[in-house]
This record gives sequence, structure tokens and C-alpha cells, in this order.
Amino acid sequence: MWFLYVIGSHHRPGAVGWPQVRGATIGPALSDGLKSVFGVTNVATQGVDYYGFIGGNYYPGGAPPWGIFDMQVIITAAATCPHSKIVVSGYSQGAAIVHRAIEGLAERVRGRIAGVVTFGDTQALQDGGRIRGYPPARTLIICNYGDIICAGALVPVYPVHWDYVKWVPTATLFLAQAVLTAAAAVDPWWPGGNASLAADLSGLVGALAPGAGTDAPVPARFVAFPPLPPPAPAGVEGG
Repeated sequence: MWFLYVIGSHHRPGAVGWPQVRGATIGPALSDGLKSVFGVTNVATQGVDYYGFIGGNYYPGGAPPWGIFDMQVIITAAATCPHSKIVVSGYSQGAAIVHRAIEGLAERVRGRIAGVVTFGDTQALQDGGRIRGYPPARTLIICNYGDIICAGALVPVYPVHWDYVKWVPTATLFLAQAVLTAAAAVDPWWPGGNASLAADLSGLVGALAPGAGTDAPVPARFVAFPPLPPPAPAGVEGG
């Protein structure tokens, strides 16, 4: 399987994470979580080679075009492997790139993505708690309580915006279940069939991080946001 991760602002270009930068340890931790489930040799981890300077947040859609392009190239290349499963994640500005890249993919490529998780998502509110053109059931948007970045504010940045590593076990469980569900839909090889997937995965969070998922609250999954307004009829301009 392919795990594609997009870093946030000021992180090292092309890296999955850079421990010296706050918030940058999400990618490596999530990669390790997936490897603990599927095996080290079964998970290929790839970062997106873009420079996430702060100004990139002010491009249309909250993402610089070169980051969007780079991610689309990587996803399209991964999709050429017919039996590979693809999962995607991004943090902060990287989450915006995830939104814009996936919505702009060809449908056949977009459909190859088994699951998506974003953290501290700058586009959570603007996109109505979803990724346009991608199934909400395969999307998990995680935002800490009080993280105003998720409401579209770029400043000030409060410490809660750097506190997402604690959600890695939850994200790992979500992506693992997405991958196994996608695989079972093609070939129901999982022992006990598709119905046993949830039961067999239920202990993963505790195994990956003892105590996680028990005391921690459920992360925000912005399905309660109102839908986007319909487009204006042709020839009618907004006021």
C-alpha cells in the first residue's frame, strides 16, 4: 500500500516529517502506525515535495499550485499499480493541498484512494467538512477543540494546532479499516468475511497506543456543517 503525507507550513520540503518543527511528527508516527498493522515491507511512505511557506495559505483554495500538482503526480503514479491501496493524509496547509489535489484528479484515479485523514485542516469549514468529489465515509477530518485554523483563521496560531500526534492511533485505525474494506470489496479474503473487519480491527487502537481511544474524546468529523450553496444559474451574478 501507499501512504502519502503532506507536511504543513515551514516543514522541510519533500519530507514526511521533521521532528524539530512543531506539528511535524504526525507523518512519521502515522507511517509507523500503518507499518505496525500491515508490516514494514508492505507500506511505502512518500512525502510531497513542496515548500510550505506561510504565503501558500493565501492562494485560492488555501494551497499553492505547485504543491497540488506534485501531489497529483504522486497519486496518479501510485494508481498505476493495479493492486495497490492508496491512503492520504495532510496537516494544516498540507491538508489544504490534500483537498485541492484530490478534487482535481480524474475520477478513475480519485476512486483508487481508499481513505483520507487530515489534521488541523485549514479547509475544514470552507469545504463543508468534506473533500469535494470524494466519499465522506472515507474521509476523517480531525480538528482539536479551539483550533481556529480549522475555522479558516490563519492567525493567531494557538498551541492546540500543534497537538495532533495524540490522534495518530485513531487515524491509523481509520485508514487501516479503509484499506481492508477496499481490499475486501474486491476480494473478500479477510477471515470471516467483510462483516468481521470492524471486530478484528477494534483492538488496534489499544495495541498501537495503550489507553488511546478510551479516555480521549472522539475527534471532530465535520459532517454537521451545512452543505455548500448551489451554484448560481447561468448568467446570474451574486450580489
